[in-house]
Amino acid sequence: DVTILYTYKEKGATGVNEIIYEGLPVQAGEYEIRAYVPELENYNTAECVIDYTINKAPFTEEHCVVPEDITLTYDGGNALHIPFENVPDETLILYSFEEDGEYKAMLFTSSCATKTVYFKATNPNLSGEKTGSFNLTINKATPSISGASCTEITYGSELSSSKITASAYFTDSRGYTRSVSGSFMWLSPSSIVSAGNVSSYGFIFIPSDSNYSSVTGTLTPSVKKSEISIIFNDTMTEFTGKEISPEALDISTSPVEISLKSLKYSYRLYG
Repeated sequence: DVTILYTYKEKGATGVNEIIYEGLPVQAGEYEIRAYVPELENYNTAECVIDYTINKAPFTEEHCVVPEDITLTYDGGNALHIPFENVPDETLILYSFEEDGEYKAMLFTSSCATKTVYFKATNPNLSGEKTGSFNLTINKATPSISGASCTEITYGSELSSSKITASAYFTDSRGYTRSVSGSFMWLSPSSIVSAGNVSSYGFIFIPSDSNYSSVTGTLTPSVKKSEISIIFNDTMTEFTGKEISPEALDISTSPVEISLKSLKYSYRLYG
């Protein structure tokens, strides 16, 4: 068997640009190809050098196919991945939000309503370029909530006096987790919650960054009983021979008014 060895270089390349590669070329271009047969038992070495051209193939409609309407989710500021199909190796796709604007290799945008994106695709092995456009919508990303808790309050206080503490974060497609700043608040801040509460109440996280959507959750606030003070506003009355009435004592309670009928009374004589 005779083994033929091949090397090639770009035609006309000299000096530092004259790089000799083993094998046969793949990319479109003009080359010098050397075929070489090493010395054999009955044959001397042989070689042949030829100029060879690989012409570019045309871009076709089947190359770089993209949907007309694309909806993605904000990915924490990373470059967006546009779902092109049938993209030949070594294709460079550039993007712009203006047809006559500056085209860039990476597409970045915040969450947005639908906007038109223009693209140009080129390839060193294909002639011409593929151009087109698509409609792009970027939905807001949804952060995650962890470690949610709330402070204890006293009965009679509005739910808003219970402070919510939690962390909001977002993990992007690369696995990088970043914190999301914003505010936590109760959905029914003016609610009066009973002492010994076991019910859950809704809260909402509103991000400061408009690229993230609000998130809701529930917490069970701890509510302790309120202290009541009883105040005698009148300590003296005239003898009538009858039991004095609660009204004669002119009693008030704080912080809330309690019906006199619900109070129980006892007394003792001084001296």
